[in-house]
Amino acid sequence: MPADGKPGHEPPFTPEGQKAYLANKPTFGYRQVPPVQTNDPMPGCDPQGFPRIALHNFRTSWIMHNPDNVVILYEFNKKWRVIWTDGRALPKNSEEPSWSYLPDLPESRWWGYSVGKWIDDYTLEAESNGFNDKTWLDNAGRPHSNALHVIERYHRVDAKHLEMTIIIDDPKYYTKPWVALDRLSLRLQSPGFDFFEQECSPSQTKEYNEFYGEPASEGLDKSPDKAK
Repeated sequence: MPADGKPGHEPPFTPEGQKAYLANKPTFGYRQVPPVQTNDPMPGCDPQGFPRIALHNFRTSWIMHNPDNVVILYEFNKKWRVIWTDGRALPKNSEEPSWSYLPDLPESRWWGYSVGKWIDDYTLEAESNGFNDKTWLDNAGRPHSNALHVIERYHRVDAKHLEMTIIIDDPKYYTKPWVALDRLSLRLQSPGFDFFEQECSPSQTKEYNEFYGEPASEGLDKSPDKAK
C-alpha cells in the first residue's frame, strides 16, 4: 500500500494504532523527517523483521522448497525464514508454540512463527504470528502490535514468475485486515545468479549521516519529539 497520504491508501487504524503511527518518525513517505529526527529502529541495525523486509526492502530472494518446509533467504542482511509445511499449527500465542522442544517456552520473535500449506499445485499460503512489537511494518512507519497475524500467498503464474501477496491482520492496531502488498511479480533468475552483499553496518550508517543526513538536518532540533 503506497505511503502517500491519500485517503484510500491509509490502513484502517484503531485509535490505538493511529496513536502508535503518529509516534513513529520515518525517513520515507509523506511523513518523512530528517535522519536526525527519526526513531526508526532499523538504522541502528535492529532486525527489520517480517513483513517489513518484504514490504519495503524486498530485493532478490532464494526460495527453497524442502519436504517439510519452505525456506526464504533474503538478500538484505542475508536473513532467512522457515515456513513449516509439515502440518503443525501456529502457536496459540507467543508463549505457547505448538512445536516447542525447549524446556522453557520461547519468547516472541522479530520474525514470528510461520506455517504454510499448499492451496493447490500452484499456490502456497503461509500464516505467521508470535511477533514482538519492536519492528515497523514498513519504511513509512506503519506500526504493529504483538497481536500481529500475517497472511502471505505465493502463486506460480508460469514457469518463470510468481506473485506474492501480503495481508495484515492486527486487531489491536487495525479495525480489519488489509492488503499491504497485492500480487507483486517475482521473476526467476538464471541458475548462476548471485546475491549482492547488503549488510546493515553501524559504521557506514554513521558515515552516511555525517556526510548527508546531518547536513540535510542542519538547524533543526535533533530530538525525535520535535518531528511533527
